[in-house]
Amino acid sequence: MGNYVFGCILTEDASHIRFQEVNLTYNVPTKFIDKIGLNSARVYTQANNLGTILFNDFGEDPEYPRGTIKPQTTVTFGVQLNF
Repeated sequence: MGNYVFGCILTEDASHIRFQEVNLTYNVPTKFIDKIGLNSARVYTQANNLGTILFNDFGEDPEYPRGTIKPQTTVTFGVQLNF
């Protein structure tokens, strides 16, 4: 018999969407803030490391495999007022 080499290449679909940083800002219209004596007002929120939507069959995050620590989710809210 001859020498036969059996090879198998496994590939995995690692398609995913990561919500690493999301910013939402609302500038309050001047017709509302003029009545209370403000020049401008802004309400905002920022979120970091919200999560990942996976499109693979394994349910495992490709950037943070099992056994690794994922970064914490942080959410910040704020109001900026200019007089």
